[in-house]
Amino acid sequence: MLHHVQLSCPAGSEAALREFYAGVLGLAEIPKPPVLAARGGCWFRGYGVELHLGVEADFRPARKAHPALLVQDLDAWARRLSEAGYPVTYDDDFPGMRRFHSEDCHGNRLEFLEPLPAEVVGQSERPEQANRFSSIGASACGGGCPRPSSRSSFLCGASEDSASRPSNTIREQSRLLPGEVRRSDGGLLVVAGVRMSGRGRGGRVRPRR
Repeated sequence: MLHHVQLSCPAGSEAALREFYAGVLGLAEIPKPPVLAARGGCWFRGYGVELHLGVEADFRPARKAHPALLVQDLDAWARRLSEAGYPVTYDDDFPGMRRFHSEDCHGNRLEFLEPLPAEVVGQSERPEQANRFSSIGASACGGGCPRPSSRSSFLCGASEDSASRPSNTIREQSRLLPGEVRRSDGGLLVVAGVRMSGRGRGGRVRPRR
């Protein structure tokens, strides 16, 4: 069972972390235990998954390892991140999915995915893989993956019909096993998560071909 994903950050960067993970992505911050709070960093939670940002003395942002986040309206999320000053790079290499990569406030790589419609997946050059991944994505999203709104609602329990008044209510996901994708009732799903240790903020949006 996955409890949390650990990401690295430099010392004294808590304000920047809150601006990105709470302000841009809409995660809810949770207090660290007192004995760990003295070490710095921040913890965030949404839909049964926690992201722990921990201070690393010789911090170097990840350029390869990253968590992948399943969403609805991928292009709207790309605009949201771009308008906040973060890079967006699309690629079409994941069968059954559209996706782009971005990064957090310290250059840690992040991936955002959206399942392709079934009729599009059927035209894939690798149908056996496409069908597998599309069915996983469709089952996980079920029409309820998060959409961006005018205010942060990425993981905070704001569904489509409540986007105008986001809630910070945390809906716990009962079980998420390694290698298994589970629906999270309108929430974001962490498909894969590993410790990260990319590059600084900047870059341009590259349109999907």
